[in-house]
Amino acid sequence: MNRDRILLTGAWLISAWIFLRYWDLTVRAEELLVWSGIFTGLFVGAALVASRRGLADMKGVLAAAGFWAALVVVGSCVGLFFPLVPLGSTEVQSVALLRVFDLIVPLWILLRGVHRVWEGRTAALVTSAVPLALLAMIWGLTVRMPGQTHVGPVPPLTAVEAELAARLRTHVVTLADSIGVRGWRQPEAVRRTVDYLLGELRDMGYTPLELPFEVSGRTELNLEVTLPGTSAAAEIVVVGAHYDTYDLTPGADDNASGVAAVLELARQMVNVRGERTIRFVFFATEEPPYFNTVNMGSRVYAIRAAEAGEDIFVMLSIETIGYFADGPGTQHYPPPFSLFYPDRGDFIGIVGNPATGDLTRRALRVFRETTALPSQGATPSSLVPGAELSDHASFWKEGFRAMMITDTAPFRNDNYHESSDTPETLDFARMARVVMGTREIIRDLAGG
Repeated sequence: MNRDRILLTGAWLISAWIFLRYWDLTVRAEELLVWSGIFTGLFVGAALVASRRGLADMKGVLAAAGFWAALVVVGSCVGLFFPLVPLGSTEVQSVALLRVFDLIVPLWILLRGVHRVWEGRTAALVTSAVPLALLAMIWGLTVRMPGQTHVGPVPPLTAVEAELAARLRTHVVTLADSIGVRGWRQPEAVRRTVDYLLGELRDMGYTPLELPFEVSGRTELNLEVTLPGTSAAAEIVVVGAHYDTYDLTPGADDNASGVAAVLELARQMVNVRGERTIRFVFFATEEPPYFNTVNMGSRVYAIRAAEAGEDIFVMLSIETIGYFADGPGTQHYPPPFSLFYPDRGDFIGIVGNPATGDLTRRALRVFRETTALPSQGATPSSLVPGAELSDHASFWKEGFRAMMITDTAPFRNDNYHESSDTPETLDFARMARVVMGTREIIRDLAGG
């Protein structure tokens, strides 16, 4: 009898592992409570098996399943027919709430399912152990990474790295100070930014491609340069950063730092020919009011790539890479990740999703083997706060693998989305190290 209970509990935990591992497969059906429906069916099925083996009766099963089924139907209808829903004094996208529901409800069903298999105090003990098992799964699927992060003092920059740091500073100062705010309300500043990027790329020997799209009656531009591949030229490694800023902020870290990095990566790799094609792309309209909409520059780019049948091997989003803090308590995380990561904001992060887990671990291994700078990696669900706060998420939504290289922005930098996000707050020496390590990641991913 206990053997049957253990087997059923194991089946529930396997279902939980599959759920955590493949949760993001439903990101393209985010208006629907897909996993809640699946787990409702699992609950009924497990209850039937338990009942036939004398481990539980069906009393209460249909009522609970009916309630969850009603949630699935009502929630999915809300997602399909009401894109915005009131929440307090504001409106939020219904898909954001549905995705929270589609994480909470399956876990709720999981706990109820395990509890029904056991009896009395044993049921309480086994059910209370499930959260510990879930934490172990999160560690194994999301947190566990190869290699060892750099420990101890960061060595001085080489002459090449010092020169790179100076160029990065020049780009950031030009964008954040000379041009300044580059948001949707400042079309002239955006045009000056585009001209600056085009001039820099042409000076490197590239022929930039301007990719226009229409937003709110205006023409916006994504910019692209390409290094053709050799034996696997149809496979593409995209390296990108957005050049616009939030509201009225100068955007030194967010995201002049990422733009400067992509410029310098393009400069360093101008004569590189990997097995795969490499594209350096500068995206428009990442920030609100376009963030997480089809008018986001990277979303436009990803949609066009999907429609054209392009084989994007992986996309790297370079997002806010210039702010570092060495003191204890300077780094924060959404729960429960503070259990697994350091509390000092002295590292660079590489963030993928479950579908990009192998490439994220590969990228972090390369970075750790080649770069004397602390580094951390994670492959969380896109639902985790902060996990999709950049252009890589646009590629996730079109079924491509993508990751973000970041200083974690709002979880570390108090200047994030503030007027104080200025060049003086950035660490260009460590930023240069990030660029050098990212170059090695790109070379590895491109092959050859």
